[in-house]
Formats: sequence, structure tokens, C-alpha cells
Amino acid sequence: MSDFNTSDFTNPSTFILLGIPGLEADHVWISIPFCVMYAIAVLGNFTILFIVKRESSLHGPMFYFLCMLAVTDLVMSTTTLPKMLSIFWFNSREISFSACLTQMYFLHCFSAMESGILVAMAFDRYVAICHPLRHSTILTNSVVAKIGLAVVLRCGILALPYPFLARRWPYCRTNIIPHSYCGHIAVVKLACADISISSYYGLFDLFSVSGMDVFFIATSYTQILRAIFRLPTKDARLKTFRTCISHLCAILALYIPDFFSSVIFRLGHNVPLHFLVLIASAYQLVPPVLHPIIYGVRTKQIWGRLLQPFAHLEWVCFYQQTSAFLSTLDPHQCLVLSGDFNTIVEDQNHSGIESSQATAGILREIVNHHSLVDVWHNQYPDDNSTVTYLQVNINQYLNCGHHPRHWERTRSQGNIRYMQETLFSLVGHLLPYSMSDSNTTDFTNPSTFILLGTPGLEAAYIWISIPFCTMYIIAVLGNFTILIIVKRELSLHGPMYYFLCMLAITDLVLPTSILPKTLSIFWFNSREINFSACLTQMYFIHCFFMMESGIFVAMAFDRYVAICNPLRHSSILTNPVVAKIGLTVVLRGGMLILPYILLARHWPYCRTNIISHTHCEHMAVVKLACADTHISNYYGLFVVFGVLALDVFFITMSYTQILRAIFRLPTKDARLKTFGTCVSHLCAISAFYIPGLFSSLMYRFVQNVALNFHVLTANVYLLVPPTLNPIIYGVRTKQIRNRLLQLFSHKAT
Repeated sequence: MSDFNTSDFTNPSTFILLGIPGLEADHVWISIPFCVMYAIAVLGNFTILFIVKRESSLHGPMFYFLCMLAVTDLVMSTTTLPKMLSIFWFNSREISFSACLTQMYFLHCFSAMESGILVAMAFDRYVAICHPLRHSTILTNSVVAKIGLAVVLRCGILALPYPFLARRWPYCRTNIIPHSYCGHIAVVKLACADISISSYYGLFDLFSVSGMDVFFIATSYTQILRAIFRLPTKDARLKTFRTCISHLCAILALYIPDFFSSVIFRLGHNVPLHFLVLIASAYQLVPPVLHPIIYGVRTKQIWGRLLQPFAHLEWVCFYQQTSAFLSTLDPHQCLVLSGDFNTIVEDQNHSGIESSQATAGILREIVNHHSLVDVWHNQYPDDNSTVTYLQVNINQYLNCGHHPRHWERTRSQGNIRYMQETLFSLVGHLLPYSMSDSNTTDFTNPSTFILLGTPGLEAAYIWISIPFCTMYIIAVLGNFTILIIVKRELSLHGPMYYFLCMLAITDLVLPTSILPKTLSIFWFNSREINFSACLTQMYFIHCFFMMESGIFVAMAFDRYVAICNPLRHSSILTNPVVAKIGLTVVLRGGMLILPYILLARHWPYCRTNIISHTHCEHMAVVKLACADTHISNYYGLFVVFGVLALDVFFITMSYTQILRAIFRLPTKDARLKTFGTCVSHLCAISAFYIPGLFSSLMYRFVQNVALNFHVLTANVYLLVPPTLNPIIYGVRTKQIRNRLLQLFSHKAT
């Protein structure tokens, strides 16, 4: 500060924000996740606002409150992130006193506003469930506007004392704030006066705002749950409760990080300052990032509107595929196929599945129209005008020209996916590349399967192949580099790097199991795969995936021994012990996945040989069997929850002991240095389990997602860890990075 030499001043000109104290050298790396989260928050919340504005069916209380939440999330994240990134990237640490107080006001005002909006949304859920007939008369547009205004005024007035009190105090100690933004307590701590009034007001604001908000939300959900449990049927209870899940997730995304941050700040006296600052900075971003994802995924109207352009594209591609296929059939085959669809419609009429009736009806109409065109053209080859008329009629039909009622019920991605699977399951025996023994009704060893790739995106195969091929090249080069460096560098011949080599080998085999075949589909339309080759691919994919999880457990154990028992590390993890651990991981993966293959070979396949995927994934193959495959499903769930969940448990237990040991170290530098040895492993674990969790959640809970999106996600999930692991260990491991730079510098000289 310009007047820093004085001992009492009430209006310092500038403050200095340190960013993340003690981690200045890593500011660039820290900025990457923060920048990504900010970009997601901005894009996600703007998307919510855009969709609600454009879609008139969303003009209701719930979505008005959602828009208020989106605006709050945009302002809250923008209040802190731009300045934070300027510190990380440009070392721009100075902030004027007035700007600091303004940032403080906006931060506390909009944080409380977010809590208030969640209370309003809880009230909306209460009225919608407990008084559904009066919902539209209670929550009119004017009432919603008044509630929003009340939330804004409450938070604006309650946050005003923060900057006024902060402006009143004299600052004669320092102008350096060990934080990345101007938080209330961080600024007031610099004052050389009795700041008890600021502390007490902060506690009053916390308990009177957040405490009361939590109380009102809890009261609302108590009444909601009472109303739900009074409903007569289980389905009605589930359906009603599902309308609250998005709101409950949004509440957890706001209050859990806040609670965790508060507990760490007050009770974690031995926790390093940089850890506290990181937690506080991340807390400002977590709700703005998660809220649009939660409401985008969980809210059917928003999700449907977001995927509408993709749905139309996939529908067009589906129609093109269907037309191309039907053009290869003679009229008799078309009429037979039409009869198959008539049977489906009749069966579904009895079952009462309205959307499936309409879907099968659409398919039947496509076949009927095409068969009519073919028959007419064969009977009257010179009557081109009638043929043209019929073809136009098909196009008008598919573009809602004549059957809007059917179209409205079949426009969703889930039904398009159903149409794809229905069509290919019916016409597999008519395809020119069908199985040689497909004329039988029961066979246990089909000669070939057909991999469709990513159904609906055939026109974009060349473009899709570019990032896939790039990631595969990076994975192969990166993992081979790791192996070569560890082999040539004697100082790296230790347990940690032996496990890293095992990981590199796994990451070489896993993408090689799927990418060559995937690229051959994308580039050469080579869709056939031998039945034995399909089962072999399935075995390698799942076996090495399981192996990778086991290696992460072994690496977590290595970190535990190195930090908690450093003097015994070399005696515990000897070369024979490391070899035995590696052998155990290999045998476990190999033995646990073997039943996948034996069961898949055991089932009879009499439906179709077409797999709607780019590779032979276990469930994609088993779905084709015409038998009760519950044993395969249950065994798959056992492997996921009984093995992978156990691996996650062991990793968590190891890091619990590691963190306890780190926090017992006497100095900050020692804690930082010790924790730094675990960062690479933690990043690799995140790169492995987070995409897997995302893929599993999308596959099980998001039913309206296009089939091609599921397929793309599954491929990316198998490619991300092999691509990122060598980059993570290459950047974060000093010995590998130095050895790599040494090779390049030697070439340069």
C-alpha cells in the first residue's frame, strides 16, 4: 500500500492477494481444473437460461426458480474466478480496496441468495406434491416474482454490513491477504482493532440465514415425505419422489461442500493453509458447476430440448440406413418384413405400451411405403410420377407431414434407440452380411458378429476417428516411453516404478484390444468379427480393465508403506513381494473375467448377430442371446460391486492412513513434500474411476440418451486412462521428466 508506513489508516489503496500460498510454482497446473469448472458453469447455466426462455412449456414456477439459481451461479462464479485466474496466469495480485469490498459483498450476497432460492424451490415442491390442485393458483407469476424479490432484498440487506464494517476498521499490519479472493474474515483479520462485532455479525448471518434456510427446507421435505408415503401404490410414490431428486441433489451440492469447508476451517488446526484456501476456492465453484448438470440430466424437458437437434440428426441417419437397407430387398421380402411389424404392433397393442406402439407403427409404415414403391415400380416401370409421389409421401410422413401424433410420441432418443434395435433384430436374417448359419433357430456358436460402430453417426466416422486415433497414438507412445525410461534408468528400479510399468503395459493392451477394430469400422467399413475373436476381445477388455484397478490398489499400498513406514519400505516391498503382488493382480483379473467368456459361449444366439457397438462388450453380446441370461447379469454386477468397490475401499483406507501421517508431520514443507509424492497416483485414480462412474450412471439412469452417445462414452472411457496416465506420471514424476528432457537436450546438442 502506498501509505503502508503509517500506523493507522482507514482506507488502504490496495490489497495483495497471494493466491494459493505455498503452491505458487503450481499455479498454472491448479488453474486448469478451475478454468474447466468455470467454463462448465458458464456454458451450463447459460444453456439452462436459453432453453427455459425458448421453450414455452417450461414457463412455470419450478423453472423460473431454476433460472434465478442459474443467474446466481453465474454471478457467484464470475465474482471470484476471473481475478483468481489472473493471479494464476499473470501474477496479477493487486486489487484495489474498493474492488476488494465489492467482491466481498457480491460473494456473501449471492452465496446467501443461492440458499434462499433453494428454499423457494423446496416450497414449490411442497405445494406441487401436497396441494397439487392449488399449485397454479398459489404460485402464480406475480407470487414467484415477489418470492424472488424477497430473496434478493434479504440477501442484499444482510450482506451490506460486511463491506461497511470492513471499511470502518483501521489497517496497520499488512495489506497481504493469504487467499485467492477477498473473503470477509480474511480481510477483517488484517485490521488492527477489536473486530468482535464483525465476527459476531458473521456468525449471526450464518445461523440466521443458512440455519433458517436448512430448517425451512427440512420442514418442507418432512411434509413432502408424509404426503408421498400416503400415496396408495409404490409406483406413484416413486414417480412423485423422483420430481424432488434434482432439488435434493442441488441442496447437497451447496451445503455439503460448505459444511466440509467449515469443519476443516474450524477443527483442522494442523491443516496447511494452502489446503484451506484450495477448499474455499473450490467451494465457490462446486455448486455453479453441478447445478446445471444435475438439472440438465435429471429434468426430462431440459434434457429432451437439449438433445432435440441430435435426435433429429439421428432420426435422419436412421431413416437413411433403413431406406438403404430396404432398397436391397425384393418386394416379397419387404412384405414379409411388413408382416413382422404388424405382429409387433398387435403384441404391443395387447401390452398397452403406447410409445412402443407408435414406434413400431412408424417402422411398419416405412416398410409398407417402401414395399408399395417397389411393387408399383416393378408392375409399372414407366409410371415415374406415381413412384415419385409415393417417395415424397414417405418423406413428408417422416417429417411430421401426415402423422404428427405418431411423431410426437416417437421423437425421443430412447424410442429412436428402440427403433434401431427393433429393426436390426428383425432384419438380421435378411442382411447381405448375415451369419452363414442364421437360418437355424438355435445355435450356440455363430460364425460371425456384425459390429455397427456408432449407430446414426456413420456420416461422421472420419471425423470421430481423428480424436480416437490421436488418443491411441498418445497412449502407445507415452506408455512405451515410460517403459523405456524405467528400464534404462537404474535409479527408477524400485517398487513404485515397477507398478508404474505394470500400469503402462495394461494401458498398452487395453486400447489395443478395441482401437484397431474400431478404426477399421470407421475407415474401411470392416464390421465383421469372428465369434471366437469377439469373445477374445471381450476377455481382454474386461480382464485388463480389472487388472488396472488392481494395480492402483497396489500403488496405493506402496504409497502407504513409503509414508507411514518409510524405514521399512525397502524391507517390506522387496522385488519378490512386488512380483507376487503383480502376479496376484494378473491372476485375479484373469480368473474373475473367465466366466464372462464361458457363459457367453454357452448361450444360444437365435435373434440376430448385429451388435450395436464398436467392440464386443459383455452386455452388448449377452443381450443377443435368446435365453435367460440373469446369471451373466448378476455375475457382472458382482464383479463391479464386489471387486471394483473393494478396490476403491482399499485405496480409500490407504489414503486415510496416509493423510493422518501427513498431518502429524511437524512442518508445512514436510507435509507438502510428502503429499506431493501422492499427487500423480491420485490424478491417475481420478482419470480411471471418474469416467467409469460417469459412464455407469449415464448407462443406468439416463434413459433418453442416444445409443450412439452411450457407445461413444464407452469408447472414450476405455481410452482416457491409457492416454492420461503417461502424461500425469511424465509431468509429475521428477525422475521421469528429467530423463525425458535429458534425451531431448542430447538430441538438440
